[in-house]
Amino acid sequence: MISVTTFSLYVGMGNELSAAKVFTAVALFTMLTSPLNSFPWVILGVIDASVSIKRVSKYLSLPHFDREDYFTSSNEEESVSEKNGIDFISKIFFIYYS
Repeated sequence: MISVTTFSLYVGMGNELSAAKVFTAVALFTMLTSPLNSFPWVILGVIDASVSIKRVSKYLSLPHFDREDYFTSSNEEESVSEKNGIDFISKIFFIYYS
């Protein structure tokens, strides 16, 4: 369809259409098919990258988060014990409802 439109406009502008010009144009249109089909994906990738950059920039510009202001530390010796280099958590209850 693009080829027909292009050739019609070319002839309509007063130019002479030869077999060499047609074959060259068709070859160029064929070579451009894949890049033109992937162009929308490139645009989406650029948009996704810009959104990601804005999010990371916003995250990095946040003030320092001090855990002590929001969380209280419990007595860690009661809840976690270390045996042979492995941390074991005690005093945990699991409830299963059937």
